[in-house]
Amino acid sequence: GFVLLALYCNGHAPPAIMSIKLARTKLDDSRQSLAEFGYVILKGALDTEAALEPIAEEIDRFGRLFHGDFRFGPTPEAIGLLTNDARSTFYNSLRYLCSLYAFATCPGLVGLSRSLGLGFPGVMKSTNIRMDMPAEDQHLFHWHQDTTYLLGSHNALTYWIPFSSTNNEAGSIELIPGSHRQGVLPFRYNGDGEPPAFRALSPKDIQLESEPGVDAAITVEAERGDIVVLSQKLLHRSVPNRSTAVRWTLQVRHTDFSEADYRAHGCPM
Repeated sequence: GFVLLALYCNGHAPPAIMSIKLARTKLDDSRQSLAEFGYVILKGALDTEAALEPIAEEIDRFGRLFHGDFRFGPTPEAIGLLTNDARSTFYNSLRYLCSLYAFATCPGLVGLSRSLGLGFPGVMKSTNIRMDMPAEDQHLFHWHQDTTYLLGSHNALTYWIPFSSTNNEAGSIELIPGSHRQGVLPFRYNGDGEPPAFRALSPKDIQLESEPGVDAAITVEAERGDIVVLSQKLLHRSVPNRSTAVRWTLQVRHTDFSEADYRAHGCPM
């Protein structure tokens, strides 16, 4: 049999139904892989037309507020139309687009989180849209665990969803399978004084006390329509974009309100 998580998404009427369709055996394998390796790639799980196109359309409309000739897509020249200030405002505001939150709260994705072990899923405010330009290495993140700076429940999940192929040329993420089983690793705060309690930070604010061994590290190779699911305790870092195209990805994060310890600490995120 199949588990079919289908829904009307992002305000679209039929037939634009966002669905995540997984064979029951595949869902069982996904839970096992997530527990053992800290990640799983759900190949072709998304109805991309219903799930990604509304977000692409809204990014396109939003970009044209800053420059009339802006067009969403892989072409860096479209981003080059924006002034530095406009580009910063545009990029920093993408995380607040309604279409992103419509997707993040879709019953299909929420149902997937429940199937993967979250008792009461909630959307974390670190949900965002990432835009990786060719050769802009200054924005890459070093080895880190999301949980140390984004907080959330112990079993919180990141859904990393590419708009196009990710690999060593186009850029991606590199991860260390099984590293989530080490728990939260020691890290140091790069700011002054003590890090603020119960508030999300940036990866640039903190750094692991010691760099991990990378012999077992792998680069995630994913395609449009794939969902990459990560434990927030999994060690990972950015892979630079060496192509000539912009790499766009969604990063949806779900926390678990049913976790008693998380609630006891005020549900930080």
